[in-house]
Amino acid sequence: MFAEVDRSKSQNDRSAFDREQYDILRRCSEHNNIAEWNDYRAKHPETRINLQNVDLRRARLEGAQLSGSDLKGARFEGADLLAADFRKADLRKANLEKANLWGATLSQANLEGARLASANLENADLSGANVERTDFRGANLEEAIIPEIAEQSVHGSKQEAEEVEIVINTVDDITFEEFISLMKCLEKLSLIVGGSTPHLNEIQISHHIEENIAWVGTDMDNMISINIPKSVADNLHGILIRGMTAGSARQEAAEAGAVAVKTGSAARRGIREVLADAEFSEDERKAVYANLALPQMQEDNLMADIGVVANLVADQRVHFGV
Repeated sequence: MFAEVDRSKSQNDRSAFDREQYDILRRCSEHNNIAEWNDYRAKHPETRINLQNVDLRRARLEGAQLSGSDLKGARFEGADLLAADFRKADLRKANLEKANLWGATLSQANLEGARLASANLENADLSGANVERTDFRGANLEEAIIPEIAEQSVHGSKQEAEEVEIVINTVDDITFEEFISLMKCLEKLSLIVGGSTPHLNEIQISHHIEENIAWVGTDMDNMISINIPKSVADNLHGILIRGMTAGSARQEAAEAGAVAVKTGSAARRGIREVLADAEFSEDERKAVYANLALPQMQEDNLMADIGVVANLVADQRVHFGV
């Protein structure tokens, strides 16, 4: 998992690598306990942290004190850095793709040219950070404090996704809970598969009044018009068919006394199974799997929402028209 540094780097790069510091972090990751590292920082407050080009992919460094560290070119792909402290750290050209940075502090950090694609930055603080040429594609920035330039970049990337309008007809007696599952399902699939949020255009609710023959018509008088990423619309049928199958399997497992709810990595595997047979192109499937690494997507809830919507379609209580 770990490799201290690419030995083909220049002598100057190697001089900015401290083996003792690396070894402490490696041990902390292996034991999933950051106490030794934070104790080292507390006892050596003036010691410079020199970890240029360090390889800490998939490391477990929750709550690590890395403020002021020299981490240029460091590799943190898939690392657990929840609530880590990177204040004033030098992270130029560092790779933090798919890293979990929930609640992390990156204020005044230098993130120039860093890669944060598909990273979880929910509740993170990036105030005053240098985010020039930083890659935020697919990153979760919910409730994050980010510089204006980063916010513009993120919103701009969402607008680039190709969208199509779909019309959703629902029965009169659709429940509030079913409607919420429908909207959440489309929202989360749009984020995971299409990389952008859906746009609700219109909701027309027909109040069915039996005494007035003018209101008597089809069983699907309610209409919703919504724009979703084309990649979601093109594969929605396959996703829901697989979701219905997975939902039946979970129900059978529950009736047999097995655990029915999946969480964490097991939930991600469940979604992978559901999406695997949908008719995605190879490039779309790679993008989906990359976004599934995001822990904030609440995969277990998404599976439940897909199951609800799949059953609504199977029972002819919801109809999608593109």
